[in-house]
Amino acid sequence: SRIVHEIEAERSGDNDPNTIATLQSELRTQIETEIKDWASRWKVIEWDVINEVLSNTRIAEALGTVGQPDESVYVDWFKLAKETTTDAQNNVDPNCDFLINEFQLISGPSPFVNEGKYLDRRERYFSKIDALLQGNAPITSIGFQSRFGFELITEKPDSPSTPEKLYHETIFNRLDDFASRYPDLKLVGTEFEIKDRLDSEGNPVFQPSEKERAQMTEEIMTIYFSHPNVSGLYAWEYISSASNSDYRSSALLNGDGTPKMNGLVWYYLNRIRYASSSTETSGINGRVSFRGFKGVYDVTVLINGQDYPATVTVDDSGVYRVKVNYTGPVVQRQITEAREDASCKDGSSKNTGNWKKLTLRGSNTAEQVAFLKFDLVGIAKKSDKTVLRLSSLGFDGVPGVEENAVVEAYLVSDNSWKESEIVWENQPEIGAKLGEGVVSESGFFDIDLGDWTPSDGTYSIALKTKFTSAIKIHSSEAEEEALRPQLITMVSDSDSDRLHDGWEITHAGDLNSMNESSDTDYDGSKDAFEYVAGTDPNDPKDVFRTAPLEKIDSDHWRIAWPSKEGKKYRIMQSTTLQPDSWEPVNDTVYQGDGSQISDVIQKGNSLSIFYRVEVVVP
Repeated sequence: SRIVHEIEAERSGDNDPNTIATLQSELRTQIETEIKDWASRWKVIEWDVINEVLSNTRIAEALGTVGQPDESVYVDWFKLAKETTTDAQNNVDPNCDFLINEFQLISGPSPFVNEGKYLDRRERYFSKIDALLQGNAPITSIGFQSRFGFELITEKPDSPSTPEKLYHETIFNRLDDFASRYPDLKLVGTEFEIKDRLDSEGNPVFQPSEKERAQMTEEIMTIYFSHPNVSGLYAWEYISSASNSDYRSSALLNGDGTPKMNGLVWYYLNRIRYASSSTETSGINGRVSFRGFKGVYDVTVLINGQDYPATVTVDDSGVYRVKVNYTGPVVQRQITEAREDASCKDGSSKNTGNWKKLTLRGSNTAEQVAFLKFDLVGIAKKSDKTVLRLSSLGFDGVPGVEENAVVEAYLVSDNSWKESEIVWENQPEIGAKLGEGVVSESGFFDIDLGDWTPSDGTYSIALKTKFTSAIKIHSSEAEEEALRPQLITMVSDSDSDRLHDGWEITHAGDLNSMNESSDTDYDGSKDAFEYVAGTDPNDPKDVFRTAPLEKIDSDHWRIAWPSKEGKKYRIMQSTTLQPDSWEPVNDTVYQGDGSQISDVIQKGNSLSIFYRVEVVVP
């Protein structure tokens, strides 16, 4: 800039300290003004705050003294860039990434040409990044200009007979050098291209064909994204420019917009190979899980036969809530885990009540059946629909035949059996068939129990199959709660007030007296809360409240509350009382049995901390 030139001229001329100080102040103001101006112009999601800092130090030198560049300004620029994300006048994304960027590192010379050059630049780059971190600069990513002008080979040669080549492992190991030193920073490939390389006389040294350029694009993209710390790779030249022959060959598109081979590879990897597509059925907790690439996903949620679209951005957090504009009827669900279960095998006296799996097998060998027992509480009327949800462990040695693997569910009227005693010879009589479901080779599957609509009480269900290979299902002893057999009862909420129609009729006699915000017994607990807690909305003495905290010692308190049969509870804590600030004190889920539950909790380090007990809603 003009001011930098004037500072340099003053130092080589009169070298007046006052003049230099005035110019330096003017330069700092100009830089700050330009940064703010850039931030107001464009939607910025990734910002190279400082670029090529190993060689381009003129501004730092101008702001420092002779022979001593002022590199503290790098930290200032990062902080100023971050400040723009909170300014309503700017377009910078609040989650914008802030980078330092440098060349001749990942794509630097082959180790057979000059490994020392890479090591020297790496150590100097380390020192710049370390200084930013020590100055608390809000740096989130490390950028590497990725201009490749060497042929790639898949394996390291035994001798340096091909010095002008880079092998795959070199690229990955260089990325890993930075990932190992800075595990919390993202790695970003910038200015990516496969470029022609000429010698000092203008003769081509490396000039790949279009096919070779496309192959290198595929290989380099694969290497980069194989590293877990790499978050992006950005192409340098998008479309060929007749006015710039330097980048004409490396662009992704021809000047007329038609894709080149490397452009097709770029599109294929980004939009097809590196795009994740999955169809999942939610677990009993309403969650699904899948392995996929980071990025923006189009999600379609199927509810009661109706598709609801949504968009979700997948990043490092790992857990995402999908919100849809649901317009269908409100259906209340109640999920009940199997209290007891066991498998029985024809001709065997072995009891499997404490096993973590249930096994089913058809009758042309030794038949195996399973029995499940559920205690339904708080339904208050017959359910509108009941589904048995099971989690498969797969098949016994017969892969790929799940279309024939059908599990049938039958009602069992005798509930006197015990999982610790049941074997083939003393199994209860199996009654009418309720429904059937097709088993997935691994994952959740549902059995629609048809017209069977249970109310409160204890129920037993038998599972059978005609499938001749063993079908394995998680039992109630499965370590992960979500995998255990579940009976899902659904009751309509025709007036959409989040209260079961049957519960309202039982406690109010109609569907109009109660709603989400009413408090029928004036005990300070809304009817909707009473419904969730299992308390009586007509009895002001039956209310879900914790007892006063009992101090055990300076670091421990006892918390207690009345429980209801079939309900589950969790102790939560917060330091701010903000709605999103509550988090579990521990991993314990307390099972209600109608008595008082209490536990001792350790006081946190915060000066003020709040506790509450919540009912776990399935």
